[in-house]
Formats: sequence, C-alpha cells, structure tokens
Amino acid sequence: PIPLRLTGMTVVATGGRTMVTLRDPATNVLYQAFEGDIVDGRYRVVKVGLESVVLSYLDGSGQRTLALGG
Repeated sequence: PIPLRLTGMTVVATGGRTMVTLRDPATNVLYQAFEGDIVDGRYRVVKVGLESVVLSYLDGSGQRTLALGG
C-alpha cells in the first residue's frame, strides 16, 4: 500500500489549481504537489478531488485514494 497521508489541500490563487500536502508517517517528510506531479520518485498524483486525492505507483501496479486527514 501507498503509505502517504493527505494532510492538507490549498487552492492556489494563480490558476485556481489545488495543491495537496502529503506526509510520510515513517519519516515525517512533507511533500506538496499538484495533479499530475510525481511524489517521492515513486507515486503520481492522478486526481485531486474536493476532500481526497488519488495516488498511483509510477509503474502502474496499483493506486490508492487518500481522504483528507485519513
């Protein structure tokens, strides 16, 4: 499973895109990304919803939906 947690979402004024903040609970490293970005060299942000984000492995072996605060 993808170990990251969705900890925040911010709508950026320029362009109106939503930036997500993801945290790796094992290392406490924070990542900020937009839809389509690669995170930690292993995952792609597939879709940003209102209160969730869909991440997939870069190799296409699976994906996971993360709920805000979950």
